[in-house]
Parts: sequence; structure tokens; C-alpha cells
Amino acid sequence: MLPGWCNQTVTVLRCPETTAYGRVERSWANPTRTDVVGCSVQPAASVTDWGDPARVREIDAVLYAPPGADIREGDRISVDGRTYEVDGAPMAWASPTGAVSHVYCNLKAWSG
Repeated sequence: MLPGWCNQTVTVLRCPETTAYGRVERSWANPTRTDVVGCSVQPAASVTDWGDPARVREIDAVLYAPPGADIREGDRISVDGRTYEVDGAPMAWASPTGAVSHVYCNLKAWSG
């Protein structure tokens, strides 16, 4: 269970996968939406293309979600008006006492 200050609600966006020509594709036209309460999203890093700062900026964040949260690689996470992609596989972290067990997810977004 995460501490009481983990009070954000995030929305997990998931769409069905199809395979076309050996490649997995997703259609984000009508994703399913599932709210997960008791989360915390924290900034991790951001990178700007200094050759042309107006172009692309990569923004990273970390999501701490309650144990057992149904979040998968390939999902998207919407929080505070921004949508991130889950970057890699979410990891379940079990604390020795269970007091701070959680699901850890790296998130990535782009702007510009």
C-alpha cells in the first residue's frame, strides 16, 4: 500500500492489438478507460533538441500505482491533462512489510 500522499487518480488507456504483416499495431480511436486511484506521478527527466528547441521535447515521469494495478506495457496513462506512454514493462515492487508495495512504471511523452 502506498502512503497517503499518493492521492492522484490516473486513467489507463488500452486498445486492442492487431497483427498486420507480422507487426503489432494498435488503434487508439476508441481505447478502454480505467481509473486507478491512490497513485503518484513524479517528474523524472526531460530532454530538448538544442539544435532546434521548438521541435521535439521528450518528457519522462514515473508512476507509482497501488499493488495489483492493471497496467501493461503498451498502455497509455492520462493524468493532469497530459497523456504518457508506458515505457517498458511495469514492475511490481513488494516491500518486506507490504507497507509500501506498489507497481512502478516509467512514462514517456513528447511535445513540440
